[in-house]
Amino acid sequence: MWKEQFIKSAMDGDEIDFPMYEEFLQLFKNAFKDVDQVNEAMNNLGQLRQGKKTAEEHTTTFQLLVGKAGISSTNNPNHRVLIDLYQKSLKPKLVERIMSMERIPETIEEWCDKAILFDNNWRRLMTTLGRNPRFNQNNGQN
Repeated sequence: MWKEQFIKSAMDGDEIDFPMYEEFLQLFKNAFKDVDQVNEAMNNLGQLRQGKKTAEEHTTTFQLLVGKAGISSTNNPNHRVLIDLYQKSLKPKLVERIMSMERIPETIEEWCDKAILFDNNWRRLMTTLGRNPRFNQNNGQN
C-alpha cells in the first residue's frame, strides 16, 4: 500500500518525479517508524520518578526517553515542556532547592546540570557525615 501511494504521489501526469535518494530514505523512515515506541516513551516520561536513583542516573534515563519520544531540545527550542516533565520526575526537595536559586535555570540542560550538582553535593555531605544517602529517610532529599 505504501509503495502504491508513494508512486501515485510521485506521478505528475504521465511523468514520474522521484525524490533524491536521501529524501526517499527520510520519507521511508518516517512512514515506518515505530509509533508505539514514541507513545510508550511519552507515557514513560509522564510516569518517570527519581526514587532512590542518583540525579545522574535519573537524568540519563530521562534523556533516553526524551530521545525515543522525539522531543529533544534540539528539535524543540521551547524547553518549558521538557523542564516541566523533568521537574515532575525529580524528588520534590531537589526541585525546591533549584527553584530557590537566585537565577532559576531556563533550559533543560541547565536544569539537568543543577539537579546533578546539588544531588552529588548532598550525597557527598551525607557520606562525610557518615550517613548512607540512599537509605536515610530524614534527609529531605530521599
